[in-house]
Amino acid sequence: MGADLYRSDRNVEPYPDYSTWTREQIDQYYEEVYEPETQHPKYFRDSYNSSNLLHKMDMGYWCSHGGPECLSSYVGPNGDGIMDIFKEVYNGEETNYEDFRLHPVGMERLEKELVRRAELLFFSVKDEDDETKKYFIEKFERLLDFLRLARESGLTIECSV
Repeated sequence: MGADLYRSDRNVEPYPDYSTWTREQIDQYYEEVYEPETQHPKYFRDSYNSSNLLHKMDMGYWCSHGGPECLSSYVGPNGDGIMDIFKEVYNGEETNYEDFRLHPVGMERLEKELVRRAELLFFSVKDEDDETKKYFIEKFERLLDFLRLARESGLTIECSV
């Protein structure tokens, strides 16, 4: 279990239509996009366990109260946390899922919040062994790069959390 963030190159669902693909094409796609060793720029994963980066920064993916510590506060076309608002008023009607993506304006706000909280990350891992410190610092840098590349390209990020 974990949070999966997918960069969408065409501002559409990040999941391809596999119906015409060969097994080899599907295997190659998954190897390139989802294997942690590749650190593919289209995908970022943060497990819901002790390796969760946002938790080390006193943040979360979905929070019941909103606020800058919640990823859900940055989604929506205007980066205004429409997900938090939507959770309050949901009445079962069909939804525009564009509202549940990170758009460039929300990514920029999130990047700034992550940088602002970097010291908290360093503090939370200060007593860990060197390998663990390196793991979290590199993961932090990968997340910032992932957000920056998508934002600079004008793309969206699908949040499966």
